[in-house]
Amino acid sequence: MREPGDLDEQIASILGSLGDDLEAWRRVSAKYKGNLFCGVFVRGVNQGDTLSPATMIAIAERGLELQLDIYALDVPTGS
Repeated sequence: MREPGDLDEQIASILGSLGDDLEAWRRVSAKYKGNLFCGVFVRGVNQGDTLSPATMIAIAERGLELQLDIYALDVPTGS
């Protein structure tokens, strides 16, 4: 877990460490279902993060789905 999270930077870093041959990505994604799974942990409620257009394009160009599981930490419970 990285704090602060910076989801955009982490995804860009992961994709940057993989090959950038988009034709190879297209062949793979035509045969297999690619999924970029991210667990997002937020402190409290009403918090978010953003992805830059460049990161969203990089995900789409590779034929990947983005799956987010969002977990709120330290959320007070009702009495």
